Amino acid sequence: MIINRRKILPAIVIILGTILLIREIYQMTYLPSIHDNLYGGLVTFFKYKENTYALIVLWAILLITGIIGWINDNKKWISNTILIIIAICIVLLAVIIH
Repeated sequence: MIINRRKILPAIVIILGTILLIREIYQMTYLPSIHDNLYGGLVTFFKYKENTYALIVLWAILLITGIIGWINDNKKWISNTILIIIAICIVLLAVIIH
């Protein structure tokens, strides 16, 4: 089976996006909410259910980008993917710093 070189990067993006999206959905279902008040508000670095909403949207965008790259066979989508990945990194840094 011959693998098209232009399909390798979209396949990696699809697999990575799917894994990260499933991970965030799993965490959303099992993490406590901010309003549960488990630790009396003393732990501020703990990840809560509300922290996963933005990341779910980001990983869904990454997954959609991989699917678009898989469907399109031209080289232009690679630059769009790089821009989206850079935007995701900037938003993740903003979430981490916040």
